[in-house]
Amino acid sequence: MSSELTAALASAYDHPEPEDRITAIKTAVSRQLEHTDQGATIRHTEYFNSSIAPDLVVRWPSENRERPVFLRPNPSLNWFTDDLEWISPTHPLVITLGSPNEPTNTDHFEGLQRVAHRRNILVADPPAVSELSERSGEEPAASLMAQAVLRGGRGIIDEQSTRIAMTHTVDGFHGAERVDLVATRQATEVLTTLLREDQASRLSRVLQSVWEGHGGKAENFPGTRNLSGRMTDEDLHFLIVNVPTTSVDFWRRIGRGITANQIARLNLEGYSASLQVLIAANSDTLLTRGIRIFYEQSMLGEEDDNRLQWLISRRCIALRGPGWTAYVAADSVNDLPRKAKHDVPSVSELRTRADRWEVKVVNLELDVGDRFIAYSSKGDEDVLHDARLARLAQAGRTKVRRATIMIPTGGRLECDFTSLTATGHTSAIYALGDIFKSALPVLVKLDKVGATYLKLLSRAENPGPAAEQENLF
Repeated sequence: MSSELTAALASAYDHPEPEDRITAIKTAVSRQLEHTDQGATIRHTEYFNSSIAPDLVVRWPSENRERPVFLRPNPSLNWFTDDLEWISPTHPLVITLGSPNEPTNTDHFEGLQRVAHRRNILVADPPAVSELSERSGEEPAASLMAQAVLRGGRGIIDEQSTRIAMTHTVDGFHGAERVDLVATRQATEVLTTLLREDQASRLSRVLQSVWEGHGGKAENFPGTRNLSGRMTDEDLHFLIVNVPTTSVDFWRRIGRGITANQIARLNLEGYSASLQVLIAANSDTLLTRGIRIFYEQSMLGEEDDNRLQWLISRRCIALRGPGWTAYVAADSVNDLPRKAKHDVPSVSELRTRADRWEVKVVNLELDVGDRFIAYSSKGDEDVLHDARLARLAQAGRTKVRRATIMIPTGGRLECDFTSLTATGHTSAIYALGDIFKSALPVLVKLDKVGATYLKLLSRAENPGPAAEQENLF
């Protein structure tokens, strides 16, 4: 039995002074709600058990949303008929401070259920609230549902009905990944019944994105269909900000229906743990045009940060390394920051980088001082180890301006060392992970941290059985 809030309320009632008792009750409820939805802030009012004034107000600053909370010491639902009608315009959350301890007439209960559902009011007892909180920490999909119930749940719920709803939701997300019609339909029915339209639509769009991202057809999705077939930017932003998990499995499941351009449009500042895993877990399917690297000084707080991290910067996805940032052309090379001029590597330096990462170089444009020389293979043979190239490089200070490299999964990237840019031919697009794993170690000299990260990137793209428990990034 979910008893955390019940125990906290019992302790609160032990206070001898009424004011202390009320404060303790409000504090116990507030803590439980904050644990369920970490994006919420809660304000205590000066009222208690008023017919029309709430005891608490839950706010979600990022969405400019709030919901009043009414606490009812008498748990009997028979007392609620008039109250629900009075407070219905604010679509509140009503929490009984105890579970009903007397039989309720079935017709009366069903009538209250219809009123609460129609008026978008949620009535919950302490075990139901505790169940939401406890389940939200077990599974990302359960966390999503718990938050949606607080923000827009409706009807009357107890511990058992809450547990069933949460279980169906989690099973539905896993079912959508398998394109399982029955499990997914069961989840969409729960969303439609338990949540008001705005919250149900949001979770349904996310669920549909998982469905289509794993091969399901939009017309077969067993719920209210989003005609675009994808999550909105607002949905994706909500997930990244509000779902506190670094589960590779979850973000891979979610990410199959999104685009690199969609991620680049996110309004995110600073480091986001969820963003790290979202990009890494889907770097094999996020299609991009190329990358451009800038040498930039470390930002405040980065000097001791021994990791590479994904950011949204200059309206681009960006990978921040020690003293450099690699910007991603999500839709067009014109999306990248303007070029800067860089020193170019020698043939021997390029050979060292390419050999370390087993990158095949098939074409070169060389700077031999007073001439530019094109050096290419007739097929797709590697040219960096040609004896003739070695003699040419020894003849003077030969530098590499451009190189064509092969991507292991197929295709070519043009690497321009004068601007530290790597792009495909004309309109060619490649998976973000392929571009980074092939071009990044050629364009810049990676240290141990960067080298380790590229290896972890491959693991995130293809998570093993234990990936759910691994905090890779």
